[in-house]
Amino acid sequence: MIGFVCLGLWLLLDSHSLQRSAQSSPLGARRTAALTVLRPIVWVGNGTGLAYLGDLVKDALGRPTGGPVVKSTPPVPVASPRARSANGAAPAAPQPAGTPSPAQPALLPLPQPTAAKPLRVLAIGDSIGEDLGLSLVAKLGATGVVQATLDGKINTGLARPDYFDWPGELRTDIARFQPDVVVAMMGANDNQSFLVGGRAVQFGSPEWVSAYTQRVATVMSEATAKGQRMLWVGMPVMPSGGVSTQMQLLNTIVQGQATFHPGVSYLDSWHVFVDGSGKYSVYLPDASGSQQRVREPDGLHLARAGSDRLADWAIGAIQSQFGVRLGS
Repeated sequence: MIGFVCLGLWLLLDSHSLQRSAQSSPLGARRTAALTVLRPIVWVGNGTGLAYLGDLVKDALGRPTGGPVVKSTPPVPVASPRARSANGAAPAAPQPAGTPSPAQPALLPLPQPTAAKPLRVLAIGDSIGEDLGLSLVAKLGATGVVQATLDGKINTGLARPDYFDWPGELRTDIARFQPDVVVAMMGANDNQSFLVGGRAVQFGSPEWVSAYTQRVATVMSEATAKGQRMLWVGMPVMPSGGVSTQMQLLNTIVQGQATFHPGVSYLDSWHVFVDGSGKYSVYLPDASGSQQRVREPDGLHLARAGSDRLADWAIGAIQSQFGVRLGS
C-alpha cells in the first residue's frame, strides 16, 4: 500500500516532465496512449499544486522540468529583441514572418461603439487566457457598448497543432462572431519540444524559434485578415525561474511579430504580477494597500483579483491602441 502511495505521489510531482517527454516523442499509438494516460494525472497534479511543487524542487536542484531550462536573469525588458536558449546561447532572433509591404494601405479606424452598434470583442487563449477572458468579458459587458465573447481551451497552445488547431479555431470564431478586436493570451503550454516535418526540434533552438515564430504570425494574420485589430497579451512571470525564462522567450517572439502585423499590439503582463523588487508574488497590494491574492494556489493561474487587474490593463490598451472609447 505504501508503495502505491509513493508511486502516485511521484507521478503527481513529476507529471509535467512525464507529459513533456511524451509530447516530444514520435507521433504514433505509443505517444497517443501515453498522453491519454497522463492527462488525468497532470490535471490532478495541477489541481493539487503538486506538479508545480515538483517543478520548483527540480528548478532548485538545477534539473530540467521538461524542456531545456535556463537559470538566469531578471525578466527580459519589453524592448529586448533576444532571449536565451537552453544551452545559455542566444537563439537566432525571430525573423519577420509575413512582413507587410511598404505599399500596404493604412487601416481604417474602428467606429466608436454605442449600445446600438457595440464593439465586438473575441477573447481566446489557453487556461491562463481563459482566466483573463472571464474578467475581460465581464468588465467589457458592463460598459454597455461592447459585445464580448470568450473561447478558452485548457491545455492548448501553438506547440501542438496535432492536438488543437488554434488558427482553424480562430477562423471559425471569426466567421461566427465577426469580432472587431481579438484579444489573445496563450503560451503556458508551449515551453516544449515539438515536431517539424516529422522530426523533433528542441525548445529554444533556432529551428524551434523559426517554426514557433511562423505559427504566431499565422494566428496574427488570421485575426487581422479583414482589418480587425488584435491585442496579444504576453505570458506572466511564473513561480519557477526556469519556466519564467521560457515564457520570456515566447513573449519576445510574440512582441517581435506584433511589429510586423498591422493592427496587432502587444501587451506586457509581466509588470502586473511582480512585486516592488520585480519578483513573482502570489499577493500584491491593491490601490488601498490591502494585499490581494493574484495567483491561484497552483502558482500558475490567475486568481480573480489578478485577472481583474490584467483585464483593466487590456481594456486600457484597447482604448489607447485602437482609438475607441469604452466608458465615460
